[in-house]
Amino acid sequence: MPLDQQTFIGVVQHAGESGGLVADRLADQGGQIFMFNITEPLTANFTLELFHVADQEPLNGGGSLSDITGLSAVLNALKAQDIGNDGLPDNTLILSSGDAIIPGLFYDASKVAFGSAGIADIQIQNELGFQAIAFGNHEFDKGTAELAALINGSAPGNFSVLNGTALDGQDFTGANFPYLSTNLDFSTDANLAPLAVNGGQAPQAKTITSSTVINVNGESIGVVGATTPTLARISSPGGVTVNPTSFNSTPTPAELDALAAIIQGEVDTLLAANPTMNKVVLLAHMQQLTVEQALATRLENVDIIVGGGSNTRLFDANDRVRAGDTNQGTYPQFFTNAGGTQTALVNTDGSYKYLGRLVIDFDAGGNIIPNSYDPGISGAFATDEAGVAALGASGLVDPEIQAIVDAIEGEIIRTEGNVFGLASVFLNGNRSGEPTDGVRTQETNLGNLTADANLAYAKEFDPTVVVSIKNGGGLRASIGETIVPPGGSQAVRLANGPVVDSTGNVVKPAGGISQNDIATALAFNNGLSLLTLTKAQLVAVLEYGVAALPGVSGRFPQIAGVKFSFDPDFAEGQQILSAGIFDENNNLIAELVRNGSIVGDPNQQFRVVTLGFLADGGDGYPFPTGTTVNRLDLTQSGIKTGDATFADDGTEQDAFAEYLLDNFRTNPFAQVDTNPALDDRIQNLNFRADSVLPAPMVIPEVGNISTDGNGRSLVPIITGGLLSFTISNNADRAASQDLVAIAIDGSGTFSILSTLGTAAGTPQGFAFNFSATRNFNSTDYNFALRDSRSGELSFLTAVPNGTGFDLTGNGVKVTASTTAQPGITEELTLLGNTAEAIGLGGLVNPGTGNPFTIKIDATLHRESAFNNQVGFYLANRQGGIIDPLTGQVVAGLNGDRSTYLASVVNNAVFSGDVANNASGSMADSTVEVSSAIDLSNAVLLPFLVVDTNLAGVNTTTFENIYVATLGLNADNGTDHVRLLGDNVFGFEDLARGGDNDFDDIIVKVNSINVV
Repeated sequence: MPLDQQTFIGVVQHAGESGGLVADRLADQGGQIFMFNITEPLTANFTLELFHVADQEPLNGGGSLSDITGLSAVLNALKAQDIGNDGLPDNTLILSSGDAIIPGLFYDASKVAFGSAGIADIQIQNELGFQAIAFGNHEFDKGTAELAALINGSAPGNFSVLNGTALDGQDFTGANFPYLSTNLDFSTDANLAPLAVNGGQAPQAKTITSSTVINVNGESIGVVGATTPTLARISSPGGVTVNPTSFNSTPTPAELDALAAIIQGEVDTLLAANPTMNKVVLLAHMQQLTVEQALATRLENVDIIVGGGSNTRLFDANDRVRAGDTNQGTYPQFFTNAGGTQTALVNTDGSYKYLGRLVIDFDAGGNIIPNSYDPGISGAFATDEAGVAALGASGLVDPEIQAIVDAIEGEIIRTEGNVFGLASVFLNGNRSGEPTDGVRTQETNLGNLTADANLAYAKEFDPTVVVSIKNGGGLRASIGETIVPPGGSQAVRLANGPVVDSTGNVVKPAGGISQNDIATALAFNNGLSLLTLTKAQLVAVLEYGVAALPGVSGRFPQIAGVKFSFDPDFAEGQQILSAGIFDENNNLIAELVRNGSIVGDPNQQFRVVTLGFLADGGDGYPFPTGTTVNRLDLTQSGIKTGDATFADDGTEQDAFAEYLLDNFRTNPFAQVDTNPALDDRIQNLNFRADSVLPAPMVIPEVGNISTDGNGRSLVPIITGGLLSFTISNNADRAASQDLVAIAIDGSGTFSILSTLGTAAGTPQGFAFNFSATRNFNSTDYNFALRDSRSGELSFLTAVPNGTGFDLTGNGVKVTASTTAQPGITEELTLLGNTAEAIGLGGLVNPGTGNPFTIKIDATLHRESAFNNQVGFYLANRQGGIIDPLTGQVVAGLNGDRSTYLASVVNNAVFSGDVANNASGSMADSTVEVSSAIDLSNAVLLPFLVVDTNLAGVNTTTFENIYVATLGLNADNGTDHVRLLGDNVFGFEDLARGGDNDFDDIIVKVNSINVV
C-alpha cells in the first residue's frame, strides 16, 4: 500500500510545509481511539504559472509588428509545455499590469482597417486570453468616452476584412476581460460609471472593477489592480477620482503609506469575503519600479506584484537580452512584506518585446517559496525571431492575431511611403538608459529637432515667439534602427534603413522620415499653444522640468530657443544656475539666470510655444493661466493645409512634417545625439562644466587723466572691463620694445602688471584686445615702453580721446578704447593648469552630413630671431585631440605624452610661418572638418614649433614643440603660451621660459567662421 494511503492508529500523519511527514500524538478523548485514513498527497505545495505582460503599446519604444505575433507564438509554445511532466493541466494565469493600448500609429490604423481606433488593440488582448488587465495611464489618453466604448464594445467596427479566420464577419464586441483598479473611483465619471461592478467577483467581460477572483483548477486566486496616483497629471481621466489625491512623481513615505493603505483595504476585503483563499496577485501600474518596490514592503498577504509603466527590463541568469536592450535588474525580486512573508516583484519591457513567465510554488499557508524559482523555466522570454525560434514556435502564432496585424500593416505600408525628410543619424527618442540616455533624463537630438520644429511653426503665426518647450514624455519612440552588425557583438544605432516592397521598389529611402515615423514618435499629436510668460514664470517652468531627476519622468523638457545649466543635487526650484534665450544663430537675446539668480526684471515678458497638454497643466507643469498669458491654440481640427496634409494644422505632427520638408528634404539632418557631458541646450552640471552664458562684458570707465609727482601720466580706471589697445604708429626701435601697464604703490615702487604687446616692428593697425578685469588689480595706471633686455622704461603721455585715451611717446602712438571686442579666445583648465584656447561654441554646424569648412583669419607678428611656426589643433574642452576628418578623439590628456604630441603634429589644422623680424598671416586659412564634430564642445588649442616647422619636430623627445597644456612640454611644465588679451596669444620660444615676455611671436585672431 502506498505510504500516503496507509491507516495509522493513535497518530495523525499529515504533510508539513516542506512536504515531510509530521506525527502528532492524539489527546485522550474520552477513552476513544481516533483512526485517520490519509488519502491526499503528502505535499500541499501549489505551483502557479503566471504569464504577464505590461505596457503592450504596439510599435512604441522600439517594438515592431512582428513582436506582437512573436509574443503570441511564444505564449502558445510555453502554454503547451507540461510543467513537472505530470500530465496534469498547469495552474496558469494570464495577466497584464496595464497600458494595453496607446494612441499612435497602430491605434489609428485600426480605424481604417476595422472601423474605430483602438479596436485592434483590444481584440489582440482578447485573442491572447488575458483574464484581467489593470488600468495604466495610456488607457485614458483619448478620454473616458472613447475608452468606455472600447471596453463595452459600443465602438463601431467589425472584422469583415479578416477572411478565413474565426473573426471573419464578426462585429467588435469589446473586452473579454475586466479592467482593474482599486484606487480609482469610477462613480464620478459619467462614461465609465455604468461599466463598474463590485470587486471580488469572478471575471466579467466588458466591466471595470477593483479586484477579481479567478478559479485556477479549483484554486481561488485574488487579483487586485492599482494605477499610478499621478494619473491626472500624465493622462486624461476625465471625471475619474484618483486616490490618494496627493501623490508626487517622487512620492514621500507618507504618500506611499496612503497608497498602500488603499490597496491593503481591498486585499483585506477580498480575503475576508473568501476565507479559503490565500493567494493574491497585485497588478500595479505605478510608472516607477521604485514605487512598486516600496509597496512590496508595505503590504501583507500580497504574494506577487506585477509592475507596469516603467518598462524596466528584469532578467534572470538564463534570459536572453534583445539587441539594443540592457539588463536593468534581477527577475524576480523578492521582498519581505509587512506580514513577514515573501513577495515576488516582476516586470518586463513593453511593446510586446518580452513575455514574462513566473512559475513559483506556494506552501499550504499560501506563501510563496522563493527557492522554488527555476530560471530554466521562468523569466523574461524575448519575442523576436530568435526568441520564437528557440521555442520552435514559428508555427504557433494565433491566426486571428496574425490577420489583425496583417491588416494593420497594410494600412501602415500605405503611409510609410509618405516621406517628409532625411536624417543621416539615429534620432534618440528612447525613454531612458544608463547612465543617462533618453528624452526623460537628458536633451536628445530628436527632442531638439522637434522643439525646433514647434518654434519655427509658431513663428509663422507670431514672430515674437522665442522659446519652445515640450515634455520628453510626449516623444514615444526613436526614429532609426538599433542593430548588431554582421560579425559584431555590440548593438549600434543607425538612421532608418531603406524600405522596399515585395517587388523591390523603394517605399522609403535610407534615412527617410515617413508619416509613420512621425506618427509613432509623436503618437499623442498634441496641439500647439502660444503663451506669454514672465521671466520668473519661464524659469519656474524650466526648474519644474528637471526637478524629477535622478528619477525618470516624462516631464523632463526638450527645448529650443533657450539654454540652461542645472545642478540636480541642489534643492528643487533652485537647480538652474545659468539660463538664456538665444536666436537661431546662437546669439544671446536675453539673460534669464546667472549664478543661480534671475537677471534683470523678473516681469519681463517672452512669447513661448508649448503643447496644449502642458499648457493645461499636463505632467504637472506650472504654466500660468488667465488672460495675462494671452493664450492662442493653433490646432485647427479637421483642417489640413500646407505641404503636409496627414495631420491637422497646428498639431505637433504637422509642425514636424512641415519643418522636415522645409529644411531636410534633400540635405539630411546630421546632429549626432550626445551624452550629458556634451549636451549644450540642457547642461547637467553633474556631467559637464557650465558654458551657457558668455563671461559678463563690462565696459570700463576711465576717469580724469592727471600726472603723478614725477610728471608722468596717471590714468584712473574707475570700473574694470575690456580695454582694446591698438598700436597705430611705430618707431624704428629695437625689437625688444614692449608696451606695458604699470602700477605704482604709495612708496613709489613700480609694478609691471602686464605686457600688452610689442611696439617695435608692429604692422600699422595691429590691435591687442586686453581684458582689464583679468590683468589690472589697482585703480591708477602708468603706461610705458619697456626694453625686455635692459628693463629700461620710457613713460608714455596719456590724453583722453572720448572713448578711452591715447598714449604717445618715442614715436609710438597707442589708442586705448573702451569699445568691447567680440570674444573668441578663452581659457580652459587642463591637467590642473590654465590653458589658452579658441572656443568654437559660437559657430553653427551646418548639419549637412558632409564635411564643412572652417576659416580663420589671424595676424602673426614676431620679435624673435628664429624662424618659428605657430598654429592650432582641434580638441574637445577636455583637451582630447580630435581628428578633423572623422570627428573622433585620437589622443587624450590621460595617455602617453609622446602619443599626444605626435597627434598634435598629425592633426594640426591651422599653422603659419613667420620669417626673421617680419610678420606672417593665417588670413583666410581654411580646413575641412567632419560634420560629426560637436562645435559646442570643440576648441582650437595653440602650439609653437621652435626654429623649424611641423616637419622638423623631434618625434623622439618633442623638445622643440610647445603646447598650452603645461604638463606636456619638455621643460618641466614651463608656460610657453599666454593669452595676452581677448583674441591675442603671446608665445615664448626659449626653453625654460626665456625672458618670459611672451612677445617672441604674437598671434591676433581676427575672426573665425563656418563657410
